[in-house]
Amino acid sequence: MVSSDEHDENAAAGSRVHRTVTETSDDDTVRYCNEKYGSTSGADYAAVVVEAVRAINHGIFPERIAQGSSGSYFVKT
Repeated sequence: MVSSDEHDENAAAGSRVHRTVTETSDDDTVRYCNEKYGSTSGADYAAVVVEAVRAINHGIFPERIAQGSSGSYFVKT
């Protein structure tokens, strides 16, 4: 029997996989990010987030850096 938490995690993982292989509009990406992570007040910040999500959707993934805080990842343009 699958617990509710396991089901939610599996659904979320499936959603992530689905989103990375499908093309979405910028408006869809902004809406998804706002629903998932909360809205942002700065238009510049929102544009950077959309650009990062677009890159990830096209197979350009963040790279872990050796310097900085533990587990820091950066998306390069």
